[in-house]
Amino acid sequence: ADDMLGAPLQNLVEFTMFTDFVPPFGNMTSPRADVWVQDMFAPLVFEFFDAVSPILVDSCWVQVEEDFYPMSEIITFISDDLRSGECAIYPERYGFHWNPGDTIEVSLHICDAPDTCEPNCRDTLFLIRFEPTTACYVHPNPFTPNGDGVNEYAVFDYPRMFVKPALLKIFDMRNRPVFEDEIGPIAQPEDFDIRKWNGTDSSGKPLKSGIYLYIIFSEDGEVLCEGTVVLVR
Repeated sequence: ADDMLGAPLQNLVEFTMFTDFVPPFGNMTSPRADVWVQDMFAPLVFEFFDAVSPILVDSCWVQVEEDFYPMSEIITFISDDLRSGECAIYPERYGFHWNPGDTIEVSLHICDAPDTCEPNCRDTLFLIRFEPTTACYVHPNPFTPNGDGVNEYAVFDYPRMFVKPALLKIFDMRNRPVFEDEIGPIAQPEDFDIRKWNGTDSSGKPLKSGIYLYIIFSEDGEVLCEGTVVLVR
């Protein structure tokens, strides 16, 4: 290489420059967004990082439903190079009141601060699903598995059926076992197929009309529910 006068350069100087067009990444680490949440007061914890540029804390926030919380007020940790950190929102501190079965929208808005270009920002949406409260319940009862498409099977509800499997056992009035099946867990209340009985025995043979006893056991053998179900043909 030559200088402006055409003379060879004696000492070459090399520069490496990076242009950052990638926004920071953020994730909600607690509670997990892919599972049912039981603790109504679990803190909302987020982690964030950028591979190149520092986080622009003053331009970041967390939105819970309609409310905004500046990152500067909820940050719990930031690295020395400002490229990673953590923030948290504590429901009790901010007066949140959620109920079993609620679904809450939470979004994280996070930006970085490149040296020579505009900030890169990313919005990430998370859904928090609180586990519904469920009790022992059979519906419909009586049920009529006669092929007319109405009330063809009995559906069994039991505590914590959204997160825990169970064992359903059916007995006749002489206390003889006639049917047994694993049921649950379910993802939606409409998931009837994995917690139903169609009035047959364990071999698939239709049972006679009558009153039947049922017991639902937990994984460790605890009795969760027991009662009667009426089959009418």
